[in-house]
Amino acid sequence: EPNRATSAFSRLRGASGSSLANRLEPTGGCMACAALERAESQHVTSIAEHITDQRLHDAYAASDGLCLPHFRQVLRAAPDNARIDLLTNLQMPKWRALKAELDMLAAKYDVNHADEAVGAEADSWRRALIMVSGNRDVFGVRRKT
Repeated sequence: EPNRATSAFSRLRGASGSSLANRLEPTGGCMACAALERAESQHVTSIAEHITDQRLHDAYAASDGLCLPHFRQVLRAAPDNARIDLLTNLQMPKWRALKAELDMLAAKYDVNHADEAVGAEADSWRRALIMVSGNRDVFGVRRKT
């Protein structure tokens, strides 16, 4: 009902900023956020435990790798040093390749290379930000890392 929503909003508007913010705080957990956290935890554990499976290993090797927040979680969940070494050996080339693209992009902004076209490295700065901080679309506003 529009009138009920309008009157509730009118009562809230009269509050101070701090009081209004406090009244808008959640009183319970969000079931979608809880499901997302459970699924994320399951995926992290699966990667950490099953990276020795050839299919997962190959899929990881063919991917862009993990962002730093997820990579830290996977390392913490890894049951042994062999898996930690394997994960690190798979992830490091991803970061090196991205660093090379960033270097290439920076070089093309040098006046001596002004005539060179920017290619696939054009969005490397965005990918680097996501790689270091995680994707906001995945992590949401209340992300704990």
